[in-house]
Amino acid sequence: MVTLFMIILFMLIGLFFIRKALYPLQELAIGVEVVAQGDLTHAMLDYRHDELSHVAKAFNGMMMSLREIVKSVKESSTIVLEATNSVAGTSEQSRVRSTQVSQSVEGIATQIAEQGKDTKKTEELLQRLVTITIDVSDSISQAAASSDQCSAAAVQGQEIINNTVTKMENIKSL
Repeated sequence: MVTLFMIILFMLIGLFFIRKALYPLQELAIGVEVVAQGDLTHAMLDYRHDELSHVAKAFNGMMMSLREIVKSVKESSTIVLEATNSVAGTSEQSRVRSTQVSQSVEGIATQIAEQGKDTKKTEELLQRLVTITIDVSDSISQAAASSDQCSAAAVQGQEIINNTVTKMENIKSL
């Protein structure tokens, strides 16, 4: 009977020590599950001074690094998004204004050509002005085309940012 009591006592003591030894591992597993669900604010307690404490410290360091990376990516995405929106807006304004200037210059060139019929000298001078105006109009048209390309690149950059943010949110939700 004493032997049975001793066996049960040793089993209870052994069970106590096994639970005490496995508790930090269970806590680490729970922490990993919490992080896997997207909570990057979770931290492990490292009240022990053994190998599991080193694991907890490494886990906490990894979480700090992940939070900094996510913060940096969010800040970079915001900056790129703002810059893209600014470039797109500026490109559109430039394109509209270039088109307006081009149309005005073409109108002026047409009027000058009609007025230049009065005299030979006036005609020669006006012809030079028309040529210069056409060159300027061509340059402005090229600038408008470049603005269109810049606007298209900005829109494409916006789509890439949106896709990146969606992918980051998908990673976070994992």
